[in-house]
Amino acid sequence: MPLRPQNARPQDARPQTWNPHTSQLQTSLPTLSTDTAVRLVQVTKTYPDGPEVVTALRSVSLAIPRGSFTAIMGPSGSGKSTFLSCAAGLDSPTSGQVIVGDVDITALSPDAVTRFRRDHIGFVFQAYNLVGHLTVAENIQLPMLLGGTRPDPGWQASLVDAVGLTGMEDRLPGELSGGQAQRVAIARALVTRPAVVFADEPTGALDTRTGQQVLG
Repeated sequence: MPLRPQNARPQDARPQTWNPHTSQLQTSLPTLSTDTAVRLVQVTKTYPDGPEVVTALRSVSLAIPRGSFTAIMGPSGSGKSTFLSCAAGLDSPTSGQVIVGDVDITALSPDAVTRFRRDHIGFVFQAYNLVGHLTVAENIQLPMLLGGTRPDPGWQASLVDAVGLTGMEDRLPGELSGGQAQRVAIARALVTRPAVVFADEPTGALDTRTGQQVLG
């Protein structure tokens, strides 16, 4: 069965659009509530399977408030990973809208989605996806370096301390344990102060104390 969240809300407003060239929102559309971090409107995702069509998500609508934790739960094959990928802009829904803040990312070009995701969305991959030849510090800074912005040393230091990596900034990923690599991925997802963070089992490789510290 496809994922079908039960806490759907009516959608009464249309989002603004983001201009990737000016990094500004167009003002021709009304502003959505700033209390909403991410909003899905009738999102459906299908995949071809020979002559058949597999529906991973069917008409999913929900709004996630800023500052909240939302867990996506379900059995294997229920659409959890597809939901995360579509909501984070890593994959495009077959139909429907995905709105981050006030920006309808489903209305953007692929290049614009990539730039918007880099600057405004954090994602913690289950496989970490660290760059092997970059140090811990460089991996954390990577989204900002790709965007041509200078990392905030104070903010980065606080992230490194929060995830327990102080003193490991010069290590390479191959010199880290699985839990340490996951902590780097978590810090990297937070370094841009994103509007929303998506995480695929973000504490799976962490001990209980560090997991509670990260989620707290």
